[in-house]
Amino acid sequence: MRWNEGHRTGPALAYFENTEHGTLPVEVASVMVKRLDELGPEDLDLTRSGGLDRYIANLHDHYPTMPADANGEIVRFRRTAADI
Repeated sequence: MRWNEGHRTGPALAYFENTEHGTLPVEVASVMVKRLDELGPEDLDLTRSGGLDRYIANLHDHYPTMPADANGEIVRFRRTAADI
């Protein structure tokens, strides 16, 4: 889930915070825009009880100015064969 970043399908470089890796090549398979206050656990493949609330709290930590009714992007991607 991203906010105000303008992702689109196709090749991209992904950066994962709190890791030793730099950027990794990925293929963005889909980008779905959905309002944050309309998200359900199934939108983010969350299965634990309370997982959605924790996820949204983490989003607000990452994007402190993001409003509760913001449009976010659910970005689905896969690592490309070049980095395997």
